[in-house]
Amino acid sequence: MENLYQPEINVKQALDAAWRHKGKALLAFLVVCALTAVYLSTAKRVYESEAKVYVRVGRESVALDPTATTGAVVTLQDTREADVNSIEQLLLSRETAEQVVDQLGVDTIFGKKPSTSSAWSPKTLIKDTLQKLEPYNLNPLQVFDVRDKAITLLKKNLRVTAVRKTSYVTVSYSCEDPATARDVVDALIAQVQAEHLRINRTKGSHEFFEKKELQLRTDLEKLEGELKDYKNKTGFAELDTQRKQLLERIATTQKELHSAQSDLSAARAEIKAREEELAQIPELVTAQETTGFPQSTEGAMRTKLYDLEVLEQGLAAVQTDDSPQLKSVREQIKQARGILGQEKTAPQTMKALNKVRQESELALSTRQAALAALEARELTLEKQLTTARSELKAINQSEIEIAQLQRSISLASHNHGKYAEYLEQARIDDELHTAKVSSLNLAQKPSYSITPISPKPIPTLGIGFVLACCSAAGIVFLAERGRLSRATNVPVAAPVRSEVTLRTESPARPEAPLVDELALSRRNEAIPSLPR
Repeated sequence: MENLYQPEINVKQALDAAWRHKGKALLAFLVVCALTAVYLSTAKRVYESEAKVYVRVGRESVALDPTATTGAVVTLQDTREADVNSIEQLLLSRETAEQVVDQLGVDTIFGKKPSTSSAWSPKTLIKDTLQKLEPYNLNPLQVFDVRDKAITLLKKNLRVTAVRKTSYVTVSYSCEDPATARDVVDALIAQVQAEHLRINRTKGSHEFFEKKELQLRTDLEKLEGELKDYKNKTGFAELDTQRKQLLERIATTQKELHSAQSDLSAARAEIKAREEELAQIPELVTAQETTGFPQSTEGAMRTKLYDLEVLEQGLAAVQTDDSPQLKSVREQIKQARGILGQEKTAPQTMKALNKVRQESELALSTRQAALAALEARELTLEKQLTTARSELKAINQSEIEIAQLQRSISLASHNHGKYAEYLEQARIDDELHTAKVSSLNLAQKPSYSITPISPKPIPTLGIGFVLACCSAAGIVFLAERGRLSRATNVPVAAPVRSEVTLRTESPARPEAPLVDELALSRRNEAIPSLPR
């Protein structure tokens, strides 16, 4: 089969085609421009209100509820990004949308204004007719719940964006009224702040800790009463002081007892020695003894002997030993001594009580009395020591029981203090919840702008201009295509003229149609069996 000739369309041919159909193209262009202008003038204006919420680190994300605390330090795995994303999801939740719709009303969300006119209109007739069909479920546009429709519309017009790597969440709402858009964003943020406080606290925490604190306080007061009654019963108030005093008294008593026992042993030994000594001392002793009388023979002889001795000494001083007189005196002295030695006189004695024995008996009686006193003192000290040791044992026993009570009181006081602290935390949390103190702060209040975000004039006009141009080009293309289709209906036996002849005979004719006719003629010759 012979290769078909496919001519190329250049710019000049396209301009020629546009010139041939300039009326149609201009009309299409003007119609599209007019429709764009009509759209700009009649389209509903959409306004947008925007606010920014700053999610700071607050008690909701840092502090735990006392019922969730497991120790002094709790490590949280949630990051700041998760916290911001949680706020974003809370803003997009249906519950928040429901609460905002209930607060503002369905008519506010739909942008309806209350109408006072009750005149008949086609719209009213259609509405009444559709309402009559609703019980039969024949209304294809039936709205089963206007509130659900308002919630869907609110969520559709709401945009919430969490800015990456920041703590900001952007909230925007678009509708046909700028005041309504602002009110919706304001109500939405206020509701989210309240919900953020609610979901970050444990329900019933305050009541639980209040009940537990009252129970622990009652137990603590009961234990303190038991300790007071036990101290009053035993008389032990200050165990350390009383034990110290008692130990000092025991030490003093033991020292006195040892001293008394030593004195008692000494007294007993002394009494035994005095009794033995007293047994050897006679009761009577010689008070006076007379062995001779002054006028007796012996006395005279002693006087005579004394005189002879005096004479001898006088003669010995003046005479020699050979002197007969001195020898004679000495002989007389010798004889007198012999006679005096043979003479014996019976002594006369006088008996009296022995003072030594009396003094010994008196000292013995004194020591015996002292011994009785020492024995009584020893017995008393032993009793005192036994009593003191019993008191010390009672103190030691009481110390254990008091220590147990104090330990129970300390534990109960610690638990009561802990629950009292938790109760205070729960109370503060309730107060903050009542005051609606939240960590979600408005970085940018809901904006109020009377400049609509839709439709935008310049982009709309630009799009309309592009569509108008495309419409004009399409009209030219369709018109030219129709003309070419009509040209294909020429009979096959029609004379075919060469391009040179055609140009010579009709120099004023445009070049493009000639080329098209030549191409169509060759196509008919090459494919004669093609259906028309």
